[in-house]
Amino acid sequence: MSLATTGIAGLDAQLGGGIPRGTTLLLIGEPGNAIPLFSEQFAGGGLDVGEDVHYFQFDRPVTELRKAVTSFVMRGNEQKAQLTLYDGYSPSFTTSKSMKLRESNAMPIHPSQALATCMGALQGVGGKPYRVVIETLSSLARPDNERELLEFFRNLVFMGQELGGMHLVSIVKGLHSASFETQMRHLAGGVIEFGAERKGFGIYNYLVVSKMLNLKDPTRILLWKETDKGLWLESTKRVF
Repeated sequence: MSLATTGIAGLDAQLGGGIPRGTTLLLIGEPGNAIPLFSEQFAGGGLDVGEDVHYFQFDRPVTELRKAVTSFVMRGNEQKAQLTLYDGYSPSFTTSKSMKLRESNAMPIHPSQALATCMGALQGVGGKPYRVVIETLSSLARPDNERELLEFFRNLVFMGQELGGMHLVSIVKGLHSASFETQMRHLAGGVIEFGAERKGFGIYNYLVVSKMLNLKDPTRILLWKETDKGLWLESTKRVF
């Protein structure tokens, strides 16, 4: 079984070398958590090993995104693969100030065309390894389109399995119905959820790997911390 890096060395080690190629990974977290940093490392990890990356951004400006992603690419590997940014954030605004939030090399897409654009991008990936990042699907949610989002996610999972691509789709916890979140978990090939627990005067950040198809005993609860080199997790497994 071929494994692909998550871009986070400690998480790869905990999972036995990475996650199965063709996995569509669902990332769940509350607002203000580590979803953006995880997404950037996931994308950077793909570029570093020669996988073209399609990064769909709907939550924040993309002006610094390319720099952030490529900071996780080792020197000498910069030309191995191509990073394509899709700006689904600033086209939602029309003021002159919002123009400064755009990057000239990013492809602007209106949120109403986002799902079709994503599927269109996958049609042209060819036989080369690739990965897709969608940050976040929650930004495209409306009260009446849960079924549409689920069907899009179902197709994304299928295409990942057929093409061997790596997909990372994030959603914000608490913004969707319980039924929607359950169905997303069911469809995904892997599920990682961020959380935090307060003990005394300290806050302990953790992530839960609750599902990872084709990996033996993937369930893990892992502490993490944010460093100047990205998310850090222990690379050794604890025995209790």
